[in-house]
This record gives sequence, C-alpha cells and structure tokens, in this order.
Amino acid sequence: MSFAHFYKTTFLTILAGTALTTSLTVSNAQAAGFFIKEQSGSLLGTAFAGAATGTGDVTSSFFNPASIANLSGHQMSMANSLIFAQAEVDDVTVLQGGLPVVPGTATNGDIGSTALIPVFYGLYDYNDQINFSASVTAPWGLTTDYDGQTLFRYHALTSELKTINFAPSVSYKVNDKLSLGLTAQIQYAGARLTQALNCGAAIGSPFTADCVIDNEGNDIGYGYVIGAQWDDDKYSIGASFRSAVYHDIEGDAKISLPGGITAPQEAALRALFPAKQDVSTKLTTPEMIHIGGRYHVNEKWDVMADVSWTGWSDFREIRLSYETGVGGSPESVTPENWHNVWFYALGTEYKHNDKWLWRGGVAFDESPITDEDKTARIPGGHRYWITLGGRYQMRDNLSVDFGAAQIFVEDGRVEEAQTGSTPQLDAKYDSQIQIFSLQFNYGF
Repeated sequence: MSFAHFYKTTFLTILAGTALTTSLTVSNAQAAGFFIKEQSGSLLGTAFAGAATGTGDVTSSFFNPASIANLSGHQMSMANSLIFAQAEVDDVTVLQGGLPVVPGTATNGDIGSTALIPVFYGLYDYNDQINFSASVTAPWGLTTDYDGQTLFRYHALTSELKTINFAPSVSYKVNDKLSLGLTAQIQYAGARLTQALNCGAAIGSPFTADCVIDNEGNDIGYGYVIGAQWDDDKYSIGASFRSAVYHDIEGDAKISLPGGITAPQEAALRALFPAKQDVSTKLTTPEMIHIGGRYHVNEKWDVMADVSWTGWSDFREIRLSYETGVGGSPESVTPENWHNVWFYALGTEYKHNDKWLWRGGVAFDESPITDEDKTARIPGGHRYWITLGGRYQMRDNLSVDFGAAQIFVEDGRVEEAQTGSTPQLDAKYDSQIQIFSLQFNYGF
C-alpha cells in the first residue's frame, strides 16, 4: 500500500469518526475530572496498565507515540466503548437565608447517562525505523443533567463538554532498544452550561418566576505528546508527556424569561437579563505524565504496571464573561480549586494459545476534587477499577479485543454556599459505572 493511499483511507476513517464523535456526550462519573480514559478497547481489559508500553496494536499511540515503533505492517483499529454511568442524588437540602423557602423537587434521581465512545486509529509502516499513525478520539468530556424543577436548578441544569482530538503521530526506532515518538494534537472543544436564574426576585416573585440561561461556545486548540520506550528481552519501560491545550471558548448566552408576566415586568427583566449576548470563558485540558512498564514472565504471561499524573491544579474556576452582563453582573464565577492527581494500574495478560489471549487489571483513580470544593456541575469522587478482557485472533490480519470494567465511585457530598439570590445547596451523591468495549484490528 502506498503512503498516499494509506492516508486517504485514514482520512476517510477520521471523517466518519468525527461525525460520530460530535454526536456523543459522556457522563463525568466515568473519569476522574473530565478525562476520558476509554481511548483503547484492548487496554480496558488491563485497567490501562500497559498503556505506556503498548499492547500490540496502534491504539497505544494515544498514551505514548513511541509505543508503536515496534509494530510492523499497516493496520487500522476501531474501538467502541459503551459506558453506563449511574449517579443517584438524595438527602438534598436547599436554603435561602437559612430557611427552606425554595420550591422544587427534593431529589433528581439518576443524573448519569449512557454514552457510546468511538475511537479510530491508522498505522503506516514506513520502514524498519519509522512508523506513522493518525487518530481521532474524544479524550475530554462530561455531561450532568438535572430536571428543570429540581432544587438544584439555580446551581446547574445541563453541564456539557465535548472534545474531538485529531492526532497525527510519528515514531522513530533509534536502535533495537530505544524508540522515540511525537504526536501533534488538534483539539476541538464545545461547551454548554445552563441553569435557572432567580430573576423573579427582581419583580417581587422570588423562586417562583425563573429565567433560564443557556451558555454555549466552542474553540480549537493545539498541543503535543512526546514519548520514549526502552525494550529489553524481559521488560519494556515507557514514558510520555502530554501538553496542556488552551482554549478561548466564545459563543452566545441566551436567556428565556418566565411565562405569565406582564409587559412592564418583561421590560424590567429584559433590562437585567438580555435575550442574547456574547459570552466567553477559558478552558485548559491539563498536562499529563505517564510512566509504565511490562515484564515478560514467560512465553505465556506478561505483567504490567502504569502510573500517570494529571495537572488539574490549573482548573481553579469556571468564569463566564458576558458582553453586557447578567442580573447586573459582568461575570459569573464558580470556584473549583481542583488538585493534581495520580492514577495507578496493575494488569496482566495470559496467552492461552494462538487464538486467545486473556487480560485482567485493577486501578485506583484519584479524584481532583476535595469534599470542600465539589459542585453540582462536577461532583466527582475517587474511583476503584476492576477489569477483564481479551483478544481473539480471527485471521492472520484480523483480531477483535473486548473488555469490561466495573468502577466503584466513592460517595460524596456537595455543599455550595449561598451567593446573592442563589441559595445554599447540600446533597449526597452515590455513583457507579460499568464499561463494555469492543475493538477491531485489521492489518493490510
């Protein structure tokens, strides 16, 4: 296959992947912060242990571009991960001035969601030293969605982040032991935040005549990933650095007024809550450091361990800046105060025969959000992973990977103080997640 033919095929695959990925939403309950680990179906089976050193297919290029240097032959991989996230909310208290005067439903039930996450990769084996790859993934995202009549409505209704990452990569095999890799990131980000506003307070009807504000915008940012890998007869060690990507998100803020108001009341509210105006915010997807190793016990067994660090401490707040202001204020600020975190994973692979390979893994995913800083938009909690998976070699050039994960999420509480006409909130969250992944690998 020619280089041009390969990238034409890969480009068409990426276009198909982009069309699918843009229609998806992801519950924040399945990842610490809003990072989405499910960028590989094969690695899910080991709880992403082995991500820094590869697992025999091109999908490991997301975590370490140097890991594809040892692959031979042109290949494509397509994975789909189905995520079932449950997040039950109960024990809700909402107070204004210390009194329970806010009407609304006391529980929202399940605010989680079901999402399908597709990823697409292509590899071109240029020569014995150089491999090229390209991918389209969705590495950052979240969705939480509350009912419009819930007591949470003044803090959050819909919170949504979608990203699409197009990433061309190159790996270079320096010698039989050392490989290097480089990835360019071209990242689209789209965000939407909605909530109710207690605009009825301006016309003498507090908490009974709500406005709803819908903030939506997007941007394209750029970054890179660099990686290295060392291979010996019995072990492999890999490391990578993923840069931060900075977004200046710009869009529109639209405000709908409550029904059943008089013309003078509408005029009074529109002076404070304009129908449409420009809004902007800044978003940084954080830098990451990834280190891992693989030990070849014998011809049947491999064991892997990975650790990664994510620099969430730059996420201090959600600050929305308005063209003319909302309710007399030019900005809306939600403190976040996230912290840097670690992810630890242990996994194993067992080669049963030439057709079947089995995988298992466990992981601990630290949450960047302390109890004091949890919000209704992104409640968060530590995650504990248990995973199983495998690979079936259907033909010499066709294999299928499969995996399943059960993630237990630490229970937590959200406590947000009263700010102006936005009431105090106290609520308990109970979450868990199941993930199922299927990946096809085709060589040619």
